[in-house]
This record gives sequence, C-alpha cells and structure tokens, in this order.
Amino acid sequence: MSLRYALLGFLITTPLSGYQLATRFKSGGGLFWEAVPSQIYRELAALEVLGWIAPAPEGLPARNQRVYEVTSAGAAAMDAWCAEAQDYPPERDPERVRLLNMDGAPPAQIRAHLEAHRDHYADRRRFWQARCDEVDAGHYARLNARLQRYPAERHAFIIGQVRRLFAGNVRRCETEIAWAEEFIAWLDGDTSHGPAP
Repeated sequence: MSLRYALLGFLITTPLSGYQLATRFKSGGGLFWEAVPSQIYRELAALEVLGWIAPAPEGLPARNQRVYEVTSAGAAAMDAWCAEAQDYPPERDPERVRLLNMDGAPPAQIRAHLEAHRDHYADRRRFWQARCDEVDAGHYARLNARLQRYPAERHAFIIGQVRRLFAGNVRRCETEIAWAEEFIAWLDGDTSHGPAP
C-alpha cells in the first residue's frame, strides 16, 4: 500500500491540512499506516501535481494552513486502487529473525525479549479494542464523518465493515500474545503447552 492512498482515505472523509494529517498520523489516527510529517507533506505535493487533491474552496483556516480535498480524479484513483487485487509484500519479520539467532542466548534473555513482545501486543490490543468500543458506542469520529457521505441504508454495512477490520487487529494481537506466552511457558519448563511453538 502506498501512503498516498492512506492520505486519500482521510481526505475523502473530510478536507484537512497537512498539519492536521500529520497530527492524526502521529496520534495513531493513521491506523493501518504510519508516516512522519515530512513523508506526508511530500506525498501531498505529489497528489496535488497528479490532480488527485486540490485546495478546498473555503480557503485557509487559522495558522494559514492549506486545506486539501479530494478531486473527482482522486476519488476515481482510490476506487481503482481499492478494486485491484492485493499484492502482498515479501515477509519481513525482524522479531522472528532475532529469535532465530538467539539460540546461544541464555533463557532469561530470550524470556525478556518475549515478555517485551507480549507487552507490546497487549498495548496494541488495548488500542484496537478501544477503537472497536468507539464504533460500538457510535463515537468513532472518523467513521461518523464517512457515514455522512452515504445514504442511511448503507450505514449498518459500513459500520459492520469497520468494526470487523478493527476486530481483526484485536485478534492478531491476541495471537501474538498467546504465542509469546506459550513460548515463555516452554522456556519455563511447562510441558503442558506441548512442544515449542
């Protein structure tokens, strides 16, 4: 996936400035894509050259920030991209590579690594569960803004789709947590978990 489509997704929902986009990405609002401000500003400039975004007609907000909105060409590009088959990137998992090469390390070092991995995914699970809870309560602002673009009869489907996307990330996190805990149990000699995961 390209950052440009993540940005288009934001701008299709609501016109925003580069600063607002950078702030949302920094606070986790990018959800499925991370980027730093310099990448965001560079990609906005490229999108404007492509004619996929343009300055919003309402002008500049406070701080003289340029607000962008998606053009019809940008909306068509997003629709075309969404219709493409996903080309999955090659697998790159530095955490697994590190563990694979820790065969000479003492179990305590491996355990500490696994505990950090588990704790990271526990934090991410809380993040994604909070997004699920916001959707369930009708308080997820970005979703509510997107719903305004569609007729009411489409809302239940769109809400269900977003809820399932977020729930999928909860499950991914739970899988990583369970894997780390099983590995730790194996290191600790708990054979009830069977062979090493």
